Amino acid sequence: TEGLDYFTSLVTAITQKLRVLGHDVVLKVPRYAKQDAIETTGHHQLQLVSETANKAAEYGGIIIAPFDTDFLCASVIDLCKLRLDIPIATVDKGYARDDPRFLEAGVPIPPAAVCDGRHNGALAAGSIIDYVNEMAISPATVVILQGLEGSEERIVGFLDAINRHNERKGGEIRVAVSYAIEFRQEPAKLMAARYLDLPGWSELNDARIMEAIPPDRRASSGAIHAFFCCNDEMALGVHDELEERSVKKPIV
Repeated sequence: TEGLDYFTSLVTAITQKLRVLGHDVVLKVPRYAKQDAIETTGHHQLQLVSETANKAAEYGGIIIAPFDTDFLCASVIDLCKLRLDIPIATVDKGYARDDPRFLEAGVPIPPAAVCDGRHNGALAAGSIIDYVNEMAISPATVVILQGLEGSEERIVGFLDAINRHNERKGGEIRVAVSYAIEFRQEPAKLMAARYLDLPGWSELNDARIMEAIPPDRRASSGAIHAFFCCNDEMALGVHDELEERSVKKPIV
């Protein structure tokens, strides 16, 4: 369904993990029509939550990955009011534990995944740092695929976290930043392919963002150890490129 690529990837990852743990998964998706999505999808979501609550005894837990953030709090409150004896969690970038509506409704505040958008790339940097430490890679090379407007804060936050690591730990993580491309899968896929294939990266790097000369492929022994993408659509494109090459690399 148009616009649900990220949702599909999220659900696939959750489903695979739960199946490994021996659980079955029921997936419920609101009706979606392009013409009236904004006006109606949120209401479909509420209806779906209500139907799920009526059958809550059949489930061991409920995860809400909302299509419409504006209706997220109302959906969670409706479930929490039932005082169900099962865990309820949510995954959404618009979720806030301090949302006053939870307090006003007098319901427990459900746990949630933390969105890196609130941390300007720092969580993504932490994931890559953990990876290179676990694999004992030093020096390591990371490529940031820069999106258009709105990417700068994420990139600066990511670089700050990497720089603190380099200064504190004495390890070395080198970062190259691409010139800006559209927040879409295909441009990101093509850019990742160019970084993986070209003998040098001079024409790909945006030197304006780096305080020093950005790393070149030749200076990193030709290896790329991780990609950091500035939105989910771009990450899906890089994932497709690496999957076609049968390459396993972290993408954050």
